[in-house]
This record gives sequence, structure tokens and C-alpha cells, in this order.
Amino acid sequence: MTKLLKSHRGRHVLQRGEEVTLHRVSAGDTLSALAARYYGAATRWQPIWIANREAMLAEQERRFGPSRPSHRGPDWIFPGMVLLIPELGENR
Repeated sequence: MTKLLKSHRGRHVLQRGEEVTLHRVSAGDTLSALAARYYGAATRWQPIWIANREAMLAEQERRFGPSRPSHRGPDWIFPGMVLLIPELGENR
């Protein structure tokens, strides 16, 4: 698990040196909508998925059980989850 080192005005620095924003999921949120909000393009949802994959899959398994593989993946986020929104490098 990644450890937060410091927080300042909604920006957070992770142990591995990345700066991120934390986003609490609301009803109706999707990774594409979050990408559009934070990155300006709905098609840039993959960095959010990669940053949160383990936590998202764990939450999906907790809700649906391991026998529901159709309910696993980036399409399933839930209100109340807190997602890391990583900074995009200039070359992304």
C-alpha cells in the first residue's frame, strides 16, 4: 500500500514521490467523467484506473464476491470510495 507523506490544499504527495488529488466518489461518477474533470479528456481514464486498481478490485470483490468476474474492472466504482487522481506527466 502507498503511504501519504504530506497534504496541502487538496494536493497530496505519495511515498513514491507522486503528487495526487483525492476524490471521494459520488453517485453517477465514472472514471471517464473523472478523467474529463481532472485531465480535460474522458479518454484519459487509464491513469486513474492504474493508480486505484488494487483498491477498486478489492472493493468489487467485497461487494460481489470472487465468483462474479463480470463485476470486476474499471467500470465499477462506488459512492464513498476515495480514489487517487495522479498528476499526469507532460508527455502523457
